Amino acid sequence: MTLRLRLVHGDARFARWPVLLGHYEGDTLVSAEARLDDCLRAPDAREGPLRQLHRLGLYPGAMGTQRALAAPTGATPPGLVAIGLGEVGALTPSGLRDAAQRGWLDAVRQGLLGDGRVAALMVGTGDGQLRVSESIDALVQAALGANATLARAGQPERLQELVLLELFEDAALSAAQALHGLLRQAPWARQVRWPDRAIEAGEGRRKRRRIQGDPAWWQRWVVEQVHDLGEDRLRFVALGERARAELSQASGQLDLVDEFVARNAAQVRHDPALTHTLAELLLPLRLREAPPEPRDRLLLLDAAAARFPWEMLPGQGGTPWAVERPLMRQLRTAQFRAQPQHAPDDALLVVGHPDLGERSPLPGLPGARAEAQAVAALARRAKLPHTTAIDAPAVEVLQALHARPWRLLHLSGHGLSAPRAGLALGPRRVLSAGDVAQLRCVPEFVFVNACHQGCLAPEGAPQRAAGLGQAFIEMGARVVVCAGWAVDDAAATTFARALYRALFAGQSAAEAVHAARRACWQRHPGTLTWGAYQAYGDPGWRLDRAVSTGSTGSTGSAATPTQALPFFLPQELRTELENLAEATRVRTARGQDPGLRRRLRGLLGRAPRAWRGRGDLCAALGAAYLAAGVAPKALLWLARALAAADGDAPLRTAEQAATLVLQAALRGRRFSATTRAEAVATLKAWQRRSPTPERARLLAAVARRGRSMRR
Repeated sequence: MTLRLRLVHGDARFARWPVLLGHYEGDTLVSAEARLDDCLRAPDAREGPLRQLHRLGLYPGAMGTQRALAAPTGATPPGLVAIGLGEVGALTPSGLRDAAQRGWLDAVRQGLLGDGRVAALMVGTGDGQLRVSESIDALVQAALGANATLARAGQPERLQELVLLELFEDAALSAAQALHGLLRQAPWARQVRWPDRAIEAGEGRRKRRRIQGDPAWWQRWVVEQVHDLGEDRLRFVALGERARAELSQASGQLDLVDEFVARNAAQVRHDPALTHTLAELLLPLRLREAPPEPRDRLLLLDAAAARFPWEMLPGQGGTPWAVERPLMRQLRTAQFRAQPQHAPDDALLVVGHPDLGERSPLPGLPGARAEAQAVAALARRAKLPHTTAIDAPAVEVLQALHARPWRLLHLSGHGLSAPRAGLALGPRRVLSAGDVAQLRCVPEFVFVNACHQGCLAPEGAPQRAAGLGQAFIEMGARVVVCAGWAVDDAAATTFARALYRALFAGQSAAEAVHAARRACWQRHPGTLTWGAYQAYGDPGWRLDRAVSTGSTGSTGSAATPTQALPFFLPQELRTELENLAEATRVRTARGQDPGLRRRLRGLLGRAPRAWRGRGDLCAALGAAYLAAGVAPKALLWLARALAAADGDAPLRTAEQAATLVLQAALRGRRFSATTRAEAVATLKAWQRRSPTPERARLLAAVARRGRSMRR
């Protein structure tokens, strides 16, 4: 059975379905909980059932606790499902998934399911414990999991529809964008439907003056190796929101850490004890004892600190840092290209499994070939311009590199360590740091999927971000992803597929790398491949050049290479139309804008066709054409705005339409006497209210030409 999804911008107090909400252990009842408790309070009761349970110590809080409650007859919502979220700071997506699934099952047991429709708040997002996408992902998985459990138990009840609720407009928009991305790549995407693909307006909905910042945004650490008291140490500087920078220092012997990492990274197979030991050796005691923060991490590393596998350090519940939350690096270096030039348009070069020749001692890498072919197939599906150099000899690889500026570059094959570090192109040929330094235009995104040995039984220690990776970093690439050591072939292909699928879906570099690591962790849990990839650069970089309006939208949302995100709220489209009208007015001053029609088609293509009957949107379209001097089209849309059934056209629309009618009539276009008379009456009313010389001249011209215009 397919689960239907809806996204409603409204107050949960007016929901017509049982609502799921979360509560942290030891917390008080505030915000949505307190308001919903009032909804369930009986007329003669002193307090609601939630407060009563909380006062008696029976209210869910600890992980694994839940309580489903029915509301009095006729009340909204008809019931509540409260789930315990554990201690503040300990909530994970999997923890929410399991808690919500138990909550849904308890609601079924209590007979609250009704017609199979349930609702949920975006649990865990209000305080930044979880990202919006993580909360939605967990809630959908919980609903699907509850249905699977009911089926196994032989019970007929099913969750047929899940309604996601958001009180504030900006939060609802963020939820819509997150849901749109999940439906393109989540494993459960084929088990659900979002028929409307738009945000529904609910009762009690609210707006905020600005989009609130995400409190779970990037936690920045500067990590560098220093020589202190006769030994090398790691110094950590936490750059936070406070006025101070908090400094800690690890006093362990780094040569022992190097030896430990070199010995264990060669195992390829994942050992949970490895991540625990790494944390004990690398992190200062103060950081290890600090309560975990659900924040994305950006590590600013010097070359010495970059050699350590920070991605493998454990997070909450033993899940590694890089799997639990997005983690990016930046390399602090004194060598850099002062003013790097980038490609003016989107283009991807895929180099995979170069032809090494028959005399090469290196074995073939069918995994590198399959990976490159998979990346090319994803680019083809995304309609991204791309060129492939798969199984190509060295000369063809070099020709392809220098054929044109590339915005994205993918390299997969045998990686060689010093003294001839780089990508193997033949028995004695290597694509080295010096070779790529000759590129005039620096690719913005580079994925170097090449390790020291390139097989399933690697030798030696992990490689630093040296060779090609470091070269591209110093040249000025925006994002560089490189493998620190040998990787499993199947896991590497999984990583590459997930990475590019997310990038082509409009996600940021950090989100795409995180999605790829999670895919590796989930599908290949026995390997270390998820921790081998090191991502350097700008966490917010996106492949968004082809947004039809020339911007990322009013909310800064991402776009795919070929199509921007759809509009989920009419206000989004209206804002973009107004921005386009103003930009057109400034750019053209007078005359037609040749690119206007294409940009307007692009905007309308991202919105449901039903919106074209809205008065406010028709008026905005008319204003855009008016700004470009396309009078016939402007008049057509302004007339539609005035005739719209919702009556939402701005007051000024009538004056704009009347002006266009009379100007066209003066140029000889025929209108009925009623249309002309209404236009004159409208302009006279505006002139009495707010006189302008332009309006006065137009009315005078119409009066002089009145008799000839009637013929």
